[in-house]
Amino acid sequence: MPMLGTRQGIHRSSQDYTPKIAAALRLIEQILVAREQVVVFSAFHDPLDTLSRYLNRAGVRHILLDGRTSQKSRGRQALEFRKGIESGIPIQLAGVESMSEGHDFYLASNAILLSFSWAWDKFEQAINRVHRMTSPKPVKVWSIVAEGTVDRRLESLLHEKGDSAELVLDGKLLGERTEEVNLAELLTSAASEFDESSKTIGETTLLDEWPALEERLRSAMTDWLRPAPVVTASVRANPFRSCLPRWKR
Repeated sequence: MPMLGTRQGIHRSSQDYTPKIAAALRLIEQILVAREQVVVFSAFHDPLDTLSRYLNRAGVRHILLDGRTSQKSRGRQALEFRKGIESGIPIQLAGVESMSEGHDFYLASNAILLSFSWAWDKFEQAINRVHRMTSPKPVKVWSIVAEGTVDRRLESLLHEKGDSAELVLDGKLLGERTEEVNLAELLTSAASEFDESSKTIGETTLLDEWPALEERLRSAMTDWLRPAPVVTASVRANPFRSCLPRWKR
């Protein structure tokens, strides 16, 4: 049996509050202030679990639906979220594989792509759970991409797959073969493109900013749950009303 390499590589950060999680939470704050719903899609469990922990700390109501949740429970909770603001749930954390088909969240006007999937069709279907023909408001799709990481390469590959899929539908690329992407080559490419001199945000800075963001999220959640103010049309008095005769019965 061949021996495994013993060369020490770069360790994963010990902090779970990464720039991507911080960016997602800031977006969620904006969406709460706008009194809208959002579905956060991820191809992996870990980002959803981390985001859920920070939302719980801030008292932000949400549901987490992925392959670890039974199909019956996913259907029940998804149906409740579909009610829009009446559900009292502004955030849905969704696994791409389990929530990209058979659902309709037409009242949610935001989708956040937290981590990319290799399968373009699954990602496109996931976005289409929110972007419906019956959507009452314009739908905003937010892609969170970390510069200088494998995210940028994955994003590029997904765009290429999307463009190729559209061309195939037009009958222009029917003879083209798609080659599998080698993961080792992908990681090597991402490492070579990383610019250490570029401006990055330190983890300590992010952690220092979290308490203030936590309070803003808590306040935004409270405001989101409050009934929307009722706007009544003003009624102009009829200046001739008092001049009308009063008929006796």
